[in-house]
Amino acid sequence: MEETAGNYLAAGLQAEKAQDYFAASILFEKATAFGQALVALESATPNAIEPRKKAELLEQGGDFYMAASIYEHLGAPDKAVALYENAGEFLRAAELRQKQLSDEEIVFDSRFQELLTKAGRVEQIAQLCAEKAAVTGQSAEQKAKYWRRIKDLAEQGLVGQKWLDMVKNELPAIEMLDRRRFEEQAGEWVKTATKEVLADYINAIGLDLGTTNSVVSLYNIKELKA
Repeated sequence: MEETAGNYLAAGLQAEKAQDYFAASILFEKATAFGQALVALESATPNAIEPRKKAELLEQGGDFYMAASIYEHLGAPDKAVALYENAGEFLRAAELRQKQLSDEEIVFDSRFQELLTKAGRVEQIAQLCAEKAAVTGQSAEQKAKYWRRIKDLAEQGLVGQKWLDMVKNELPAIEMLDRRRFEEQAGEWVKTATKEVLADYINAIGLDLGTTNSVVSLYNIKELKA
């Protein structure tokens, strides 16, 4: 009668008194008494409650941390990260997010930065970048990329002045080295490109100069032969 009247909480309590725990769990869930629903469900199926159902009830009941822990063990990291965040466990959420991506991807991941910002630990990103830049065998381009990432964080005011000072010490020398290597290779690139173009096109152009638009035509040797 209580259920028919829509008094699901009272109906759930009656079912619980009658030790009909499965019915009680359903009624408590309808009454949005998710904690009681979980207790009743565990009484109905001791040690056999389906983990995802338990996680859902915990989430609905507002126990985001425990729900996140279950989702993490179920292999649902995105859901777990969101629930850890809802629980205010920003660092735990960031650590789980880090496990989802490679070391190179994580330092540029906006979601990871957002979680560490909430946790007040953004300097972890700067530290990871500095460590990656120091790895033996990294190219000047790769090193510059990591130091520019630290510079970006510093300019946003997310990391301390010491990091900006390190960027000022490290980045110019790396960029100069990268530029020197580019200039050394640029000559060879120009020769190769010129050779390839001349192999495909006649060494002449057609030119039509107009008052509004001008047109330049190139004659492709291969197409002419075809």
